[in-house]
Amino acid sequence: MGGVALTGSTESPAYATTDTSGNVITKGATAANYNIKWDGSTLTLNNAKITQGAYESAAIYTWLSSSDPDYSVSIVLVGENTVTGPSITEDGWSCGIRGEENTMFTISGGGTLKVTGGTATSVSHDAKSYGINAFEIKITGGKVTATGGTATSVSNDAKS
Repeated sequence: MGGVALTGSTESPAYATTDTSGNVITKGATAANYNIKWDGSTLTLNNAKITQGAYESAAIYTWLSSSDPDYSVSIVLVGENTVTGPSITEDGWSCGIRGEENTMFTISGGGTLKVTGGTATSVSHDAKSYGINAFEIKITGGKVTATGGTATSVSNDAKS
């Protein structure tokens, strides 16, 4: 299952909506009706339900270039938000939200976030399922519940 790439900036944010199945849809999404907004450094979740997508083994994946000196991403919560990682067997990883190894998330807002890793299975690698995977997570507002999913590895470690 593929993901939807959102590329936005402060001057021109990217918007998306989510459907009842948890798919992310960019067509028809605007500042007036979005569930997801990305402006290049801040991800706003507005009553979003994300259960689809598997880019880099995550429902939400962020990659920051080396030109971003602090590797930080802000996540703002509005309303009730749910993110569920994909069930994955190819590399043994599943994350609800995944940042590259130096990524720091700051979560704020008045909403809630329930984020869960999906089922991670591997025959030859470690299996890892995380709700949120990042170098550092700082919560300054909102209510966050992060839970790992089932992780199974035939020959290596399994972590959840």
